[in-house]
Amino acid sequence: MEPRERIHTALNLEEPDRVPTHLLYLEGNIVDSVLGKPEKGSFEAMLSIKQDYPDTWIDQMNGVLGEMQGVIFSRVIEAAKKIGADATQIGIIPLKV
Repeated sequence: MEPRERIHTALNLEEPDRVPTHLLYLEGNIVDSVLGKPEKGSFEAMLSIKQDYPDTWIDQMNGVLGEMQGVIFSRVIEAAKKIGADATQIGIIPLKV
């Protein structure tokens, strides 16, 4: 069964092929150990923006947070899938500094 089918089967009180698994929180270091560390991490990217744009770094940061959020969340989902979880919760990153 695929994860979605497994979860829906269990929620319908039917018997899936195995008990669905859900990760409440998959921490960034675990994601990096499963997928490998990205070439440049989010923290390094934020420091780089602050150094490159000392007067306007907050505006620059607000412009890239949405993109960073998508990359971070997709890595969490990819890592959860790789370790065999059927579902995972993803966190929230504020959209403004």
